[in-house]
Amino acid sequence: MESKTRYSLVAVSGGSDSMALLDILRKEKKNLVVCHVNYGFRDSSLRDELIVRKYCEKYNLKVEVLKDIEFDNKENLENFARVTRYNFFKDIYIKYNCDYLYVGHNQDDLIETYFLQKIRDAKCDYYGLKEEIYIYEMNVKRVLLNYSKKDLEDYCLKNDIEYGVDETNFD
Repeated sequence: MESKTRYSLVAVSGGSDSMALLDILRKEKKNLVVCHVNYGFRDSSLRDELIVRKYCEKYNLKVEVLKDIEFDNKENLENFARVTRYNFFKDIYIKYNCDYLYVGHNQDDLIETYFLQKIRDAKCDYYGLKEEIYIYEMNVKRVLLNYSKKDLEDYCLKNDIEYGVDETNFD
């Protein structure tokens, strides 16, 4: 009986967090599939897609890209983007028989989530972000929670990894 190759899926936006994550995982794992979502909402969306594609081409990694996404402006953009992204990830996760989905959430995201939960007086089983969760029928790992955004930017600079800066983060 032939066994199917197991892959790990990596969500990569093209920013410093996910590009550092991709590089770290590439150095320790052989069977990666990279997923990138190009919503086309920002002037720099195509630049970020090209950064991801260029890295994947350099290291001969499988890459799947979702683009030409229709948004009807009738729903919350952040929720729409999250649902669209995770549905795409799930499709690719199944397609490649993946064992994990790795995402680039870092220490800054952890702290931000914790404070937002507290400010909203959310009743949670867990405050902040868990390192491993099961959502959308996928095992999701957040292995960068002990690293700050600055740590990850420094990693990219030290290792000569190109990344994009999302200009909307400054709004």
